[in-house]
Amino acid sequence: ISEGNYEGGDFRKSIRNMDYQKKLLTKDTDVRSMDVMTQEVMETEAAYSANPSDQALLTKYVDALVRTEQPDYENRAIDALNRAHKETGQYKFKQRIGNILIAQMARQERSLRERVAKNPKDAEGKKDLEEFRKMRAEEELRIFTETVENYPTDNQARFEKGRRMFQLGM
Repeated sequence: ISEGNYEGGDFRKSIRNMDYQKKLLTKDTDVRSMDVMTQEVMETEAAYSANPSDQALLTKYVDALVRTEQPDYENRAIDALNRAHKETGQYKFKQRIGNILIAQMARQERSLRERVAKNPKDAEGKKDLEEFRKMRAEEELRIFTETVENYPTDNQARFEKGRRMFQLGM
């Protein structure tokens, strides 16, 4: 008890590396500030740059970039995934690119919908939204078709492909 500093009743005195514990707690929170996410991006980028052939480090790096939901960071993730796909030929990297693009398009559509909701009489805004929805469905159909070609037993991708085909009246 005395060796572990438990005598005073405060367990915090017995923590060996408080800075590391704070970092772990910050990493596990659901809501993070941009500073915390930027720090995580820098740390994972340094680790990935030191060993670019390690796919686990690439995954951590891409996860950190995507978590920011910032287009610049997501585009860096897409670039890293493109390089990995070219080097290895593994489709899983290209599939991840498709997932990032789908998320980006969903955010764009949400902003267009908000614009139309704020100004419902804006005919141009409604037209832009409809054109974007059609373009999004076509792009997602292309992504899911490619996924089904590479993973023919992926029922989720097959379902999503069918949904997009229905949306487009195919």
